[in-house]
Amino acid sequence: MTLTPFQTGQVRQGAVGNDAGWTLTFHRETPTGISQDAALTLSSADYYAAIDAALPDGLGPGAYTITVQGLIDEHFAALRTAEGQPPLVAKLHLYWRDANTSVGAFFTNLVGVNAGPSPAELTQALVAVLRVTKVRRLTGERTYDTELTLVEQAYARLGQRVAERFEAATFTAAIRAVSERTRVDIASWGANADGTMTRGATEAAGDERVAFGAGLLYRAALDRIGGALQQSLNAYGRGMLLIRDGTVHVGKRPVPYPEGEPKPLTLATGLLECTENGSQDTDPYAATEAGGTAPPRRRAWTLTLKGRPDLKPGDLVRFDPPAVDEATTLGSVGAALLGSFAAPFAPSTGELGPGAKLLYLSAARHTLSRTASFVTVVQGVEVASATQAWDSWSDASGVGTAEPAGPASSPGVAAAEAVRRAARAARGETRGLEIGEVRAAATNASGAVEPPAQTETVWEGLARPDGRPNGARRLPVRREQPAPLPGVTYLTPFAWGGCGLILPRYPGTRVALAYRNGAPDDPVEVGALWPTGHAPVSQPGDWWLSLPVGVASDRRSSIGDTVVPADHDGKVAHDLTDGDGNRVIELGELTVRVGRAQLRGRGQRPERADEADSITIEHAAGGSSIVMKQDGSITITATRIDLDAGDGAVNISGGSVSIAADDVDVQVSNAMNVH
Repeated sequence: MTLTPFQTGQVRQGAVGNDAGWTLTFHRETPTGISQDAALTLSSADYYAAIDAALPDGLGPGAYTITVQGLIDEHFAALRTAEGQPPLVAKLHLYWRDANTSVGAFFTNLVGVNAGPSPAELTQALVAVLRVTKVRRLTGERTYDTELTLVEQAYARLGQRVAERFEAATFTAAIRAVSERTRVDIASWGANADGTMTRGATEAAGDERVAFGAGLLYRAALDRIGGALQQSLNAYGRGMLLIRDGTVHVGKRPVPYPEGEPKPLTLATGLLECTENGSQDTDPYAATEAGGTAPPRRRAWTLTLKGRPDLKPGDLVRFDPPAVDEATTLGSVGAALLGSFAAPFAPSTGELGPGAKLLYLSAARHTLSRTASFVTVVQGVEVASATQAWDSWSDASGVGTAEPAGPASSPGVAAAEAVRRAARAARGETRGLEIGEVRAAATNASGAVEPPAQTETVWEGLARPDGRPNGARRLPVRREQPAPLPGVTYLTPFAWGGCGLILPRYPGTRVALAYRNGAPDDPVEVGALWPTGHAPVSQPGDWWLSLPVGVASDRRSSIGDTVVPADHDGKVAHDLTDGDGNRVIELGELTVRVGRAQLRGRGQRPERADEADSITIEHAAGGSSIVMKQDGSITITATRIDLDAGDGAVNISGGSVSIAADDVDVQVSNAMNVH
């Protein structure tokens, strides 16, 4: 079979030509994705166009502008989206309609035997799947121009917010749910056999369970997973999220992607210019003081090529950097390449030297126009090998610490990325302090289980703000589409080695939540607060602990999702010290037990006294006790009882006094009166 020049150019990776082509196929969104049949196809066979395509690094929108010259009214009308009509999706294809494998092939193409790509062949030339965000007409130099502004379709779809909260036991299950809800193709990499994508690093391994509440951006949900994967794998620098060809990749993807060898970049495959852009840290936490070993740095490069639409972020390429004493450009040969067909056939330009470097591409920008030809600019950092493409941090505990910004494909993309990072908190990716309500408390779970003892399930968030101050105490808890946070630990004044101060957390308690390093999946309950109108009344200077008594046993640890908690209307135990130093304790029963040898171990619950509703003071070792019973009687038990009033008096009175003893010895110094 004889291949067309187009097919040859796509199959022979890296071959460049002189006749740049482009095709845009437009589709409408459907409930299951996008329509297979194109509603409109525009190409270089029909129109001249200026294309500026800056592909995103990570989960970004990219920056795409396409200006078509002289678009007819019929085609312009097809690009408009009426109110209520599904969004318009464009597939951008860039390619060479010729591929110069020899000077003779160039002249063959020059005389007009180029064959454009068939629909099946276009798949090989796909650059991006995009959402059309704006269509407008402009006055051009020759005629009216139509300008299209576009972003990545996957980014646009993931800009939806969660309508109904959901949770998943593993990251892969969460990714699958996001894909199903947004109709975005998402590929996950590095999953374990059980569906998890992380590994617990300690004995208390926990689990991967995640919950995403209503109103959260799906992009923020994936960012949360990506941040967790970076921590678990200690793999930074290249990002755990990437959009390529309309698919979102989550996890530690192959480098180079999708597989194979690094792409060689030489003069013959389009390389025109190499510019070094400084270097980047591989470990921002490495010791750098005197005696510390400085971490290796990765040199950053910008490469300019004759159009290479196959180059995208995530690729691995190999190139020869210029010698130190040479200019960064290829000089007259490079200039000749821009204006002449013969440069690709220059001798000794097709083989890489022994000093060739590997470059991981973090940014790619393709521009094509009548006046500027077809140019590709890529940016990236050097890596030693494909297996060492990721950075390891000596301290990967800083969840909230953003990675250093890598090179952007254009100033506009860099500015947009800066704005995107600055707006993360507003989008729900980072948190400060939030208010919630305890719905369940785990108290008796033992060992490294989930959720462990002394943790809570908290409904996060309050109702919509009303514009007035002090919403933390005023606004009701958000009960429509609640966002449960399971396994939330609470702050206590003392917690050490299985010992500490255990605090009651009844369902319905309003609490404040702080987030470690701003991470939404790492909350800590830092205290409780009273809603407006539900606080007890006290006097200035009071220190007053009051605990509810007799709460129904089925509501002490959890309540149903539809239950709105009410104030306690039963009795209360009190421990009050007022501003004058007076202390009052009111309890249902009190037991004081002394005995060093009889002290119990941690977590062993002390037993109540045998006599209910009494005050019992006992020495467990000696067996002595004083019991003040509910009926008013007092029982004193001891091996010996001494009453010594000194020079004072001892008075005993009662209806009757009984003494039963083996012997009675009464000593009187002065007189004994019996009446």
